[in-house]
Amino acid sequence: MAQAYGENLKQAMDTLRAHKMRSALTVFGVVLGVSVIMLVAALITGFDQQIQENIKQFGADTAFISKWDQGFHGGDRPLEERQRKPLTLEDANALIEGCPALKNVTTFLQTGWMQPHTVRTKFGEVSAVDFRGVQPNFGQVYANAATLAGRFISEGDDLHREKVVMLGENVAPVLFPNGEAVGKDVMIDGTDFLVVGVVEKPKGGFGMGDEDRRVLIPFSTFRKIYPSADEINMRVQAYPNMLDQAVDQATEVLRRRRNVSYNGKLNFSIRTAAQEVEEFHNIMMMVYVATIVLSGIGLLIGGVGVMNIMLVSVTERTREIGVRKAVGARRSDITWQFLLEAMTLTAAGGVIALLLVNGLVLLIRMTLQWRGSVPVWAAAAGIIVSVSVGLIPRGVAGSFRDGERSGVVSDRVMNETQPPRRIGRSIGAVLAGMLAGIILTIGTDVVLHVIGVFPPWGQSMVGFDGPLLLATAYRTIYGVAGCYIIARLAPDRPMQHALVGGFVGLVVSIVGAVVTWNKGPAFGPHWYPLALVVLAMPQAWAGGKLRVLQLRPRADA
Repeated sequence: MAQAYGENLKQAMDTLRAHKMRSALTVFGVVLGVSVIMLVAALITGFDQQIQENIKQFGADTAFISKWDQGFHGGDRPLEERQRKPLTLEDANALIEGCPALKNVTTFLQTGWMQPHTVRTKFGEVSAVDFRGVQPNFGQVYANAATLAGRFISEGDDLHREKVVMLGENVAPVLFPNGEAVGKDVMIDGTDFLVVGVVEKPKGGFGMGDEDRRVLIPFSTFRKIYPSADEINMRVQAYPNMLDQAVDQATEVLRRRRNVSYNGKLNFSIRTAAQEVEEFHNIMMMVYVATIVLSGIGLLIGGVGVMNIMLVSVTERTREIGVRKAVGARRSDITWQFLLEAMTLTAAGGVIALLLVNGLVLLIRMTLQWRGSVPVWAAAAGIIVSVSVGLIPRGVAGSFRDGERSGVVSDRVMNETQPPRRIGRSIGAVLAGMLAGIILTIGTDVVLHVIGVFPPWGQSMVGFDGPLLLATAYRTIYGVAGCYIIARLAPDRPMQHALVGGFVGLVVSIVGAVVTWNKGPAFGPHWYPLALVVLAMPQAWAGGKLRVLQLRPRADA
């Protein structure tokens, strides 16, 4: 058996070498789809690690409080947000007194982003700095504000409104390239300040623009020099393992102080590092979805291309197949020859994609000082998917017209030539069916969110087993309908086309399950993505079977 497979593999390799251009064009779609999956997985995995590390640099058990709603915003702030009254030092004092779970509260002042600040000496100048007025406990709450040289701003500095400053690690060498910065004078917006310390650059930055441009002065000094700056922000630090209680207590205190009713909309926001990481995951999920769609299209093109190329290959070699059957070759021998050709072709595409992506990632790491890499699951999934794409044309090797139902190449077909199938119609059929299923699914999701069957977008789906069962049911129905459309529009071989659509759906479901696994309650319990993976191919078979049953009376007639 091993010898037979080895002989088949050798013949498959000889055929691929004899048709280099055809093989290269066929493998292109596979390389495209698999490369997109691997590259985006590598980039997002690297960014995910980096963002989480950067967020944790703010300090464990801390939360950020602002009058503005936090998170991603497009365009101008709503009028309601702009009209909110600013936070005050009295609010910070009330939090310390009224929140037993809070260990520390620090406040800082900044001017509007439209007001630039410049720090200069006779040796150099730095603009676009992160300029803040901070309290003495700023370095205790913020884990990324460690003192590298000199000392931090003291209680006396703040009390007496001293004109002292701490410079970021990347700012000091520009202003004092020839020596120590501590103890020397700098000019900030025309005012002289004495440098008392240098802040250590936070760990975990990435990219060529990773610079520490912080410039910190005492809170009271900042308020004196910039009296119009009234936008106070706070970061609170809870006792270990008491952050949730601290957030609840802080919310209640600020509700009372800012006259927010129990069911009213908060006119402030409190955000923890875990919430920031979760929001980043939600944003990245949109990128993953777009990636899955793009890679699915690439794999679809590659799979249908392989199917049609194999069909042409079989058509060209009908006499060879006839001779082989005449001398005793079994149907399985012929089938395995063409199957190994297809799988070798697509596996080569997966290996090429893996090498290309790893080379590109290595180049990015060397250029941008970035620590990303292709995840093991992405590399394994890419190779498995690429090899699996070669399984799509399995029935082509021994199935033409009459032989399509029997699985045996008939003598009549051996002596016929058959025109190549229309690749465009095959791809169009699969795309049409998939698009129909996607539109129906998204439309139903939106309706169920609007009428309240599902919670608002981004909120936890844990505990919604009933609605998720409903979602699984209508996704299955729409999947069957989509695969039926694929089979209905296919130029021939409806079941094979439906299974191609099911395979693309399987890839999408697997990738979706991997990237959402343990990414938070917004993605529901684990059984939900697993159910979508398990049901992908059965619903494709059901859709194709409906079309086959519909055509059977005509065939019998």
